[in-house]
Amino acid sequence: SAEVQFAISQYYVAIKQPKRAIPHLERAAREMKELYHDLSRLHISVGNKEMAKQTARRADDYLQKQVKENPTDDYSRLMWASVKMNLNDFRGSIAILSEGLALNSKGPYQAVLAQAYVSQYRRQSQTGKGNPAILLILLRKSLEFNPHSEQALVELVRFGEGNKADIAAAKELLESILATGAVPATVHLALGVKSWEKNEMEQASRHLEHAYKQDNRLGVIANNLAWILAFQKEPDYPRAMRIIDSVLKKWHQSPEFHDTRGQILMKMEKWEQALDDLELALAGLPNRIKLHKSLAKVYGKLKNPKLAKKHQQVADYLKKRQEKKKQ
Repeated sequence: SAEVQFAISQYYVAIKQPKRAIPHLERAAREMKELYHDLSRLHISVGNKEMAKQTARRADDYLQKQVKENPTDDYSRLMWASVKMNLNDFRGSIAILSEGLALNSKGPYQAVLAQAYVSQYRRQSQTGKGNPAILLILLRKSLEFNPHSEQALVELVRFGEGNKADIAAAKELLESILATGAVPATVHLALGVKSWEKNEMEQASRHLEHAYKQDNRLGVIANNLAWILAFQKEPDYPRAMRIIDSVLKKWHQSPEFHDTRGQILMKMEKWEQALDDLELALAGLPNRIKLHKSLAKVYGKLKNPKLAKKHQQVADYLKKRQEKKKQ
């Protein structure tokens, strides 16, 4: 029976043998057409792109009929929207979800619409076809539906890296979110990073400090705050060290956090201690130019010109390779 075939397919999925699950799920889906959605995702997981599209279209046809017969069927509507996204029909998916929200304002549609806009943003970003203004609109839409969407906020933190105009636009959008009263730690993180990138150190320090107070579990926030405190006009080294030390107690294997502490110790001219952290960071970040330059300086201060020269040579080589890639 279809139920038995479905149960067998789920067994193979559970033991991570998706290829063996597929024929059983195909048999089950002939009678239980709602399973075409699961079958499509299973084909995606094993790289069967064409079969994934075929089964997704079958799921699309079936779920469209289900929703037409019962427009308030939230489960079928959400499944249908998911199928549309798998078919790269983001407009269709958003239209389906928007209609669901109009019919049931207390349903699950706000969060799902936010996710749909983030998914569309990521897809367009990956293809390189996204106009920056349109990409920002997608993130704005996502945050209108869910101001606490960490996925959208993380994308905003990354948005416009290396481009001053895009950074300014993203920062303005974040500030408008903050003005609405939606102030999760992640919003402050995003604003802090954007302020940092624009060299607005006081604003960056203020936003990152708020973020750390609201959620001291966020290692990235604490790491950035420690950096700001150490590199601002009037450095607060004791507090910076307390914060980065607490971060490394929780994330002791993070090369990024070891790099931060190493850079702070360098600024404090504690060369031996800086060396330990920078070498731990280098193990995870062997191609970071700035790290090799820092090690060259530290070894120079420790009267080891041979190793200082080697690290400077590596830094120069990596920089030349980077410049060639840009050409």
